[in-house]
Amino acid sequence: MSKKKFTEIAEEPTYEELMKSQPNWVVWSSVDKRPRAPWVGHLNPCRWNGELDDDERPERPFEFALNWARHPGTRDLPHDGELGELGVAYLLPFESETRMLMVDLDNVRRSDTGKIHPVALEVITRLNSYAEVSSSGEGIHVFVQARIPEWYPGKTFNAELADKPWIENEFPKIEMYDSARVCLTTGRHLTATPRKATQNQGIVEDLIRDYDQSVDTVDDICDFEEQQTQISYKSDEAGYRSPYFEQSTVEVLQRSGAKLKKEGTGHRCAHPAHGSRNGNNLAAEGEVWYCHRHNAGGNALMLVAVLEGILPCERAGTNALSKLDEVQFARLCLTARDKYGFDGKPPSRAVRGTAIAYGLVKDSKSRIRHVYAVAQKFYDSSGADELGRRVPIVTDGGEQ
Repeated sequence: MSKKKFTEIAEEPTYEELMKSQPNWVVWSSVDKRPRAPWVGHLNPCRWNGELDDDERPERPFEFALNWARHPGTRDLPHDGELGELGVAYLLPFESETRMLMVDLDNVRRSDTGKIHPVALEVITRLNSYAEVSSSGEGIHVFVQARIPEWYPGKTFNAELADKPWIENEFPKIEMYDSARVCLTTGRHLTATPRKATQNQGIVEDLIRDYDQSVDTVDDICDFEEQQTQISYKSDEAGYRSPYFEQSTVEVLQRSGAKLKKEGTGHRCAHPAHGSRNGNNLAAEGEVWYCHRHNAGGNALMLVAVLEGILPCERAGTNALSKLDEVQFARLCLTARDKYGFDGKPPSRAVRGTAIAYGLVKDSKSRIRHVYAVAQKFYDSSGADELGRRVPIVTDGGEQ
């Protein structure tokens, strides 16, 4: 992409193509930047998050929302206060077909010249995805097919891009969101960027590491993520990712007895653990699931934890499994293996939990390289109940 073209904006409003195909749109006002759903009969701010069933949620298809925003009669609906200009906004809940992340670059563009801060320009270039100018003219929104990584200790990401102001006294900043966010879209597409959000999970994670000094090294991240065998355990397995973290959520639900129905490229069903008023509050596709009642979700292993009562549904999400101790985690993995069909080599943390349960090591801080092979054999021959009898396991439901 040419740097020279980054000052050029599409003559006609041009919205991201994948987002336009999703029914996640509402109207927004330039005065208070809050979401509105005029199709309910008024233009006051609407509820859009929380424990709302599907029939209560305000979002609609793109063209439907855009027509309401542009129609002159919309302003005649009852409303409180000033409206300003009306536009369309995209909601970032769980996407059954496309997981979308917004990279929000603040205070990076001079509205009079269109010049973009060089660091922000580097970010935009690295992402190589659909980008638009914000409503203020001083920010850039980049939409990417990605998500905040599970190893990052937070649901959103924000950091400063530079140590000097760029717009008046404001410092350039970068923020990232992948859920529970209203994206105030403008359609002011930077023509030097693609018209479609690209898949860039790796670049998103690199940017987080580059601009957040609190993030540990790659090795520390892998250890925290609990998805790779540490080099100190078995050197020939360095970089190994356990298939337990790549299982199908749809298969887990099928084994649970849930009655699934196809929707787009994913599936819907009533939540097997807490039910649903409309039988449609849990969405699953590939390796991820999402509960609309609690605005929570995760991978297949986390789904097993919820279905088995080890983890309350409302607490599912980033870092949720890290709240379990090693033996609890090992029992969860064994349950996933024996009851839900997980296979392949277990996560290193499950092997460590087995070593603790069998008394091969003292605690989670002990080195287990010398007993790793034996601990894995014990894991292979054990069941969740057996490990439970060796060490009392306490969950939110009490001791099991």
